[in-house]
Amino acid sequence: MMLFAAVTMQAATTASQVLQRSAQKLRSMPSLTADLNIAGQQGATSAKILMSGEKFALTSSGAQSVWYDGKTQWVYNPEVDEINISTPTAEEITQINPFKIISSFQKWYNARLLKSDASTYVVQLIPIDKHSDFNKLVITFNSTTYLPVKVVLDTRSMGTATVKISNIKEGAKVAASRFSPAAKDYPTTEFVDLR
Repeated sequence: MMLFAAVTMQAATTASQVLQRSAQKLRSMPSLTADLNIAGQQGATSAKILMSGEKFALTSSGAQSVWYDGKTQWVYNPEVDEINISTPTAEEITQINPFKIISSFQKWYNARLLKSDASTYVVQLIPIDKHSDFNKLVITFNSTTYLPVKVVLDTRSMGTATVKISNIKEGAKVAASRFSPAAKDYPTTEFVDLR
């Protein structure tokens, strides 16, 4: 067992290698689901995410739901029964979907391995763009699966938020319709197009 851990740690000794292996693993999944526990200055919530490639649907307990089809984003606010439609930036998507950080790290961030042990790799990402809302991001990966278990986002606008990721499961291919809200499910909701 100790030899296996040593071989695993030697096989991925740089931040880029860890991130590339994680991105490759995520890309190989036709879809995935995961539970998210999010805590920050604006409180705490739990959510579930369904993801396939760039597309995702996120539902949170008693709060907003978000759908993204790779281009357009819909955000449902139950307090006002309204769905806002927009074309988000890559950084806005990253603030909602912690898995997006992993697939876009080479383009947007400088990566550094903070520590690794038999069970985890911890990678720090610093934005290349000095005007980014992010100060830094820290991602903890399971060293066996290369899947993320925790993401800490340090932002200028909303302070620090911690996302704990659990129950990641690979799934079958998912219909594109799962990544946008069905109007029939929101008969009283006002759709506001902000594009």
